[in-house]
Amino acid sequence: LASVLTEGAAPAAWRAVAEGVALHPNDPPGDLMNPMLALLPKADAATQAALAEALGRFRDEDLVEKLTTLANDRGKPTVERRGAALALGHHRTQEVTRVLLELSNLDQPEPVQEAAFTALATLTGLDEYGRDRAAWIDWWNSARRWSSSRWHERIMANLGRRDAARRQQQQAIEERLLDSQRA
Repeated sequence: LASVLTEGAAPAAWRAVAEGVALHPNDPPGDLMNPMLALLPKADAATQAALAEALGRFRDEDLVEKLTTLANDRGKPTVERRGAALALGHHRTQEVTRVLLELSNLDQPEPVQEAAFTALATLTGLDEYGRDRAAWIDWWNSARRWSSSRWHERIMANLGRRDAARRQQQQAIEERLLDSQRA
């Protein structure tokens, strides 16, 4: 798979590998991490999102540090910083949350801010705050005081609620489609 994650390969292949890694139940092969990281700034938006999700499967402190450094590096192209911020959203820690809140600041380029808000929603399971930085800050002022176990408990509960709501929406759409076919 690592041979597909090169600049010479088709971007559709990059996305397919990334989606496979993101969905696979086991830990991803370590030799895929650096090629995915290298492709992050070269990918279109959909592929970049798939790569970001796949990078979230790697439980590697060095990767989180690299992503944090890249996302904060104002000397790097915005597209690279955007991809790093999206990838950080799949690493559900309080420290990453703090970094993403800093990246949502108005002094950041718009694509970086947008990626930070998207990543915050991904990380926390809270979609309702959108791009409302004040709401995120209010939430963070409480959440940053939580113990590690409470943090994980609350985040998992949020993600469970979001997944249940999405399943209900999907079921409603399927029912409407069936109704339209019957009509």
